[in-house]
Amino acid sequence: MARCLRIVAGGTDGGIARSQRAGYFLNNTLMFLWLQKVATPAVVCEGPVRGSSRFASWLHFSHPIAAATVNGAETALPEDAPDGDCRAGGSGGVSGWGVTKMIDTSGRFAKGFDTSEAYSLLELCINANNLGEPGYIWHADDWTPMYPAVATNPAQVIGPWDNAWRLWQSHTAPDTYAIVIRGTIEKSSSILEDLVTTSISAQQAVIKAWADSAAGKGGYVSFKLADAAKSEAHLGFTFGLAVLMFARDTGILSTLRDRVPAGSKLLITGHSQGAAIATLTHAFLHYAINDPADRYALRGSGYSLKSYVFAQPKPGNWQFALDFARVAGSRGTAFTVNNSCDWVAQVPLSIEFLDEPGEDLVNAINASAAPPLMKAAYKTFTDAVRVTPALRSISARQNEKFTEGRLQDWNKGPNAMDRTYWSAMAPTAPSSSSINYALAGNSVPVFGNPPGTPGQPVDDPFYQHHLPTYRDLMHAQLDAPVG
Repeated sequence: MARCLRIVAGGTDGGIARSQRAGYFLNNTLMFLWLQKVATPAVVCEGPVRGSSRFASWLHFSHPIAAATVNGAETALPEDAPDGDCRAGGSGGVSGWGVTKMIDTSGRFAKGFDTSEAYSLLELCINANNLGEPGYIWHADDWTPMYPAVATNPAQVIGPWDNAWRLWQSHTAPDTYAIVIRGTIEKSSSILEDLVTTSISAQQAVIKAWADSAAGKGGYVSFKLADAAKSEAHLGFTFGLAVLMFARDTGILSTLRDRVPAGSKLLITGHSQGAAIATLTHAFLHYAINDPADRYALRGSGYSLKSYVFAQPKPGNWQFALDFARVAGSRGTAFTVNNSCDWVAQVPLSIEFLDEPGEDLVNAINASAAPPLMKAAYKTFTDAVRVTPALRSISARQNEKFTEGRLQDWNKGPNAMDRTYWSAMAPTAPSSSSINYALAGNSVPVFGNPPGTPGQPVDDPFYQHHLPTYRDLMHAQLDAPVG
């Protein structure tokens, strides 16, 4: 039986949530009780919670929730509900407040960085990225190729940006599989994906996959990569994820459905462009498993997720990185290995415009009891803050239309996206304009040798980025004692 700490939020205007001080006290008390195991992770809120978004946010992000009251109607878990991680959430983020049981996708994986897992996955990345290239030797004796079925066969390219992925099964732990996303190749189509550096909403990514989107014909695919407000993802990497995920015959979803049994553990990895897409893959699968409508038939899969990525370009903005930290990084199941001398891991450039921290400041000022004259003094600042996102959105939308056009052309071919995931009408999506990009996942640094170091080539600007360089640095530094 689930033991619940019962919170009473009485009154028509949110009860205890009216007081910010009371809210902080409640939040800290709940966290203490949860960490000390005084109460199992379930909270029941009784009484109206409308007008209590700050209170809702604290509970949503900090505490598992068994039930909540929405507009005066209580929804709760049954008395015989098992203990578990139960949170309130919906497609619109915290404000949606559709009550669902959140599945902990870290599952059965041991938490924390495991060098043996990391080394093993790095070898699979060398296979995916550098198969057949002189001087690249990979070791995958502990793994059986599942897709493609022959390890020495290159993976089939998918989509207009020539993305590719592989699936492996562990010999020593047959319930463990590895999803490996290949990185950028020397083709203009692949490089273009890296260069499309505007953003798309991660709360509700909506892609027009088919040009003829008349009602009833279908043409839009949508999915979730984050729950935090203002979360956005790199546009190019998100489109790359979409074709890998939804390709009808060779996509990740169809392959998982056909070849990976329920209850399996999924290790997710990639290098370079593949590292960014692997991070988005981890986020996608987490929210797909937790999709209340179960649109991807994964809610009952019982999959556990853990990712190790190498030379990761920044996959999303600051809010996306925080959300990914909440669902994976803070649970010890997402790790990003970057070389201090690798310039690729420092792009795309992070540019934080005034409106991004400024909007929160403006909202705080307007909600405060500041004198009218003080508020008036901020009017110019406020106006500037609220007009700049619209200007950036124009550029972002143009990039999105261009990228959608290439996808729509590809979807006319034989291995197009699976139309069962399409909808006839475009779901509503938050606007996107952020390029305040950030790394996502727990950082595991390695430190490269500066240019001019004996034995280091002088004619290869990607030397610090190559996987054999990462392999050497990891074995030299991650195996050594710290200090």
